[in-house]
Amino acid sequence: MFLNTLGRKALPMAMTLLAVTGGEATAQNSQPAVLPALTIQGTAPANSDTGEAYRVPRSSSATKTDTPLIDVPQTAIPVGKQVLEDVGGTTVESALDYVGGVAKGNNFGGLNLYEMNLRGLKTVNSAKNGFPANRRYDGTADAANTEQVDVLLGPSASLYGRGDPGGFVNIVTKKPFTENSTTVQGMTGSYDLFRGTLDSNFVLSDDKSLLGRANLAIESRDSFRDHVSSDRQFFSPVLSWQPNGETRLTLEAEALEDERTFDRGVVAVNGKLGLVPITRFLGEPGDGRIRNDNYQASARLERDVSDDWTLRAGLLSKTGSMYGFATEPSSLNSTTGELSRRRSLRDYNWNSHTAQLEALGHIETGSVKHTLLAGLEYERARASEHFYRANVPGTINIYNPVYGQSSVTPAILTDLLDVSDTYAIYLQDQIELSERWQLQLGLRADWLEQDFEERVSRRSAPQSREGYSPRAGLTYKVTPDVALYGSVAKSFRPVMDSNTGFSTTADGKPFEPETGLGYEAGIKADLLDRRLSVTAALFHITKQNVLTTDPADSSRQIQTGEVQSRGLDINIAGSLTPEWRIITGYAFIDAEVTKDSTIPAGASLQNIPRHSLALWNVYEFHSGPMKGLGFGGGVTAMDARSGSGSGDNFTLPGFAKVDLLGFYKLTETAKVSLNIYNLFDTEYYERGFGPLRVVPGTPLSAIAALSVTF
Repeated sequence: MFLNTLGRKALPMAMTLLAVTGGEATAQNSQPAVLPALTIQGTAPANSDTGEAYRVPRSSSATKTDTPLIDVPQTAIPVGKQVLEDVGGTTVESALDYVGGVAKGNNFGGLNLYEMNLRGLKTVNSAKNGFPANRRYDGTADAANTEQVDVLLGPSASLYGRGDPGGFVNIVTKKPFTENSTTVQGMTGSYDLFRGTLDSNFVLSDDKSLLGRANLAIESRDSFRDHVSSDRQFFSPVLSWQPNGETRLTLEAEALEDERTFDRGVVAVNGKLGLVPITRFLGEPGDGRIRNDNYQASARLERDVSDDWTLRAGLLSKTGSMYGFATEPSSLNSTTGELSRRRSLRDYNWNSHTAQLEALGHIETGSVKHTLLAGLEYERARASEHFYRANVPGTINIYNPVYGQSSVTPAILTDLLDVSDTYAIYLQDQIELSERWQLQLGLRADWLEQDFEERVSRRSAPQSREGYSPRAGLTYKVTPDVALYGSVAKSFRPVMDSNTGFSTTADGKPFEPETGLGYEAGIKADLLDRRLSVTAALFHITKQNVLTTDPADSSRQIQTGEVQSRGLDINIAGSLTPEWRIITGYAFIDAEVTKDSTIPAGASLQNIPRHSLALWNVYEFHSGPMKGLGFGGGVTAMDARSGSGSGDNFTLPGFAKVDLLGFYKLTETAKVSLNIYNLFDTEYYERGFGPLRVVPGTPLSAIAALSVTF
């Protein structure tokens, strides 16, 4: 069924994109251009013997150019595939756990990576290979085809458009490389986890101009949570063609089919956690699982038109759907433990089409060198959301639950239709003033035309918005390996979307877009013969036009809110010695409400600890009788956080947990590993959304894996 669906949806999209772009990729017999461009060629499976397993010295995400990270006036943390492999990660969320300044956000009942918290502020926007992602309810990206996860802290709207000022995440997928290779991995572990992956790379022509790669993952697992389980299938083929040194074409498709139980977690009684076991499920097993399907295809064409100029064109087509029932808590009688619930049905469908055109070039004005980027982007998005809800008769007791009461048929509550067109132009100039001084200037303009309807109440609120997102940054190279920098940037995001639903002013007009302003100053250093990269930054971010509850009518929202986040984050990645690799992040974040109609000023923002630390390190023997043996582990710690963000006293307690890793390379191409998570079986809560929706962390568990490359 999975492969049939792929053939029916993802592959036709890829063929359409090939038809559009294939005619443009003409072969020419001139010399290769010297201009650095965004490469489409991937890398072979990581070799940790190099000592570069965790350090990624260059990334195109922060500037869309091939720029050393030490020259970028922004905190940009690439987390490579070796980190994902070592921590046993199956989705990209595992990569975010070790970046200072990142905290867990709303996971939408466990269905996806719906929100992330970056530098204390939530965001619902991200990108994959530079294309907009997570516009609606995309399933969490799989680790199987992930090359690296680039975390950009601070506003990044000058390149990526509408978003939030705390930061941005761009996922970079695996591309073909110039060797025939296949890696097979089997994984099993606690709670009946079974996962198999296949990563095959193909050289399809004698001159290695045509390359292919395919990644497949199939996964099934239960959970420490009662009645919670999931199944997941993922497939991603990639084809790259480079007929000469001037033309590069990449075609890529993805299909992700995910089914899992919708789970809002446990409840707190009078603000106190621990009275209900972390295993207890308070939904209805009879609801079954929610299915989330995502398919996409993309094409990227690069053409070096001269030694100094490159043109890039990209197309993306994607579609997604979500369908299933869930029973969710609505109110709790703290005295009796009786929980009232509502049964919901979500029937959502969405699709989008994006086109990008960019020109990248180098010019000189006297002794000053410029790296210029100019881009155009168009996105057409459509979403239809049918949401049904009904109150469940009776209650369920949180101390002694009896299931089977949720047979009520929900009635239509909202019927949303959202159709939007976004046009954008962006310009960037990276100016090398001298060997020590570099200036970066950027500006993006976005125009949004949106028709947003709620068809049950027959309300509509079309809007036309324009937003401008400038950025300026200055870098001073103290030495070639040490840089000081400072930057200022703005962001904007229209607020009427799937995150806020149909929300308008009292007179039925759309709210003004949220805006953000961020300042950052920091230091970057490449140490130990450039084996280890360190970034430390101070930041101050303000976000305005935040929606808040109308004190005169709790069923409505008004737009008087303002929030602020300031603090320090430190990120270190690389190798202390060729055998000892490390990634660690620390953050101090003071994130609070500064203006609101109902929440008191000074209230902490939801799920944001003031202090957090994550450390992961691995030691691998490269010679001697223990060659191939590796061991390591990490610690994740944070202090108490607000579990509601409403200014009340409900908090999630601080915690520290320890994970371990051991592995042995049986041969040069075979490896066995064992990950142990939460070694001391610490009971903790990883995120909360009010006292009725608290997500507990996983207790002591383990995963064993065997991988073979041939």
